[in-house]
Amino acid sequence: LKESPDDKDLLWYKENPISYRINNYGFRSPLDYSTGLEGNIFLGCSHTFGIGHHLENVWSWKVNEAVGGNFLNLSVPGSGISTASRLLYAFKTMLKPKNIFLHHPHPYRYEFFNPVSERWTTISHLSPLPWHDESVINLMENKYVKNIVVSPDAAKKQYISNYYWIKGIAQELGANFYCVPFVNHTKIPKNESIPERARDKHHPVSYHNYVASLFLDPIENGYKTNLPDHMFHMKWDVKRNII
Repeated sequence: LKESPDDKDLLWYKENPISYRINNYGFRSPLDYSTGLEGNIFLGCSHTFGIGHHLENVWSWKVNEAVGGNFLNLSVPGSGISTASRLLYAFKTMLKPKNIFLHHPHPYRYEFFNPVSERWTTISHLSPLPWHDESVINLMENKYVKNIVVSPDAAKKQYISNYYWIKGIAQELGANFYCVPFVNHTKIPKNESIPERARDKHHPVSYHNYVASLFLDPIENGYKTNLPDHMFHMKWDVKRNII
């Protein structure tokens, strides 16, 4: 607001502050998770978590409201598809999903267990980032590691292999599986209503409306979504090369 004191969206957020309700497992959901809980699982990064948005404006909540059932959000801001597969595997004997929805638009995010910090850590072609500790900074100074992180072949392999692991778990659980991997957000018409932009630097409400429509279309018309064929042949590129 200091830079844009007349911004209608930001003024709206000032009058209607965002509150993130985090459950007993650290996920953004109004429900605490327990064994046998049925519903719809949502996998993704900050766009699925809903950073900078009220929950009702996030695509995952919109889809869940449309299909009905408990909102089982397993999304983690800043994560990649390997985080989604790990979490789905971890919760597959606990939660009972009817539908599993996957939206991970960032193929150049890799997760590994950091033995120094003793926690799962995500790196990407933009690493190191401000929240990374010294161990990650030292890791990213290794040119061999950097080459892997920005390698199109490595990104394609890890994305597709994790996609099929998630799809296999869905089949094992007898759940419907839907995936929207990438969205060209630059071509989505903006909303005239307030709020449109996110409070923080994330995609606007129009993006979430559009992604929700992509997920709901196959459900309403009776077909399943799969990893688009063009993903196997597309040019996997990185806008910023840090090497």
